[in-house]
Amino acid sequence: MPDLPKSWKLETKPRPDGKLDIVGKDVTGAEYVARTTENSGITEEDVKILAAGNRETSTPDQFVEFYASSRRNYKRQHERSQADAYDEAADRAVRAMMHTEKTTLGYSRRYAANYDSAFEEN
Repeated sequence: MPDLPKSWKLETKPRPDGKLDIVGKDVTGAEYVARTTENSGITEEDVKILAAGNRETSTPDQFVEFYASSRRNYKRQHERSQADAYDEAADRAVRAMMHTEKTTLGYSRRYAANYDSAFEEN
């Protein structure tokens, strides 16, 4: 588990839900929550996020680029995770259209009667 740099003067406080609040003090001495972790410990991602928001070490452009690249990476990972499901569905659809597998369509007299009664012109 990574540690927070001492120069940041941040402390951790446990929460009732098992997560941690990373707390600092502003110039007036009031406490503020810099970040709430996703689990019971500090991760590399938490340190990266805090470093990106540190006004002493990063510029506004770096801050914006950090979050924009995080969003792009999330989208890429989400697309990759969905690719297998899309490929499988497309494969089933192509096989059905090419009749390489047995396909069945349902039909019943009751369905036809209900359709006729619903769409019958008076």
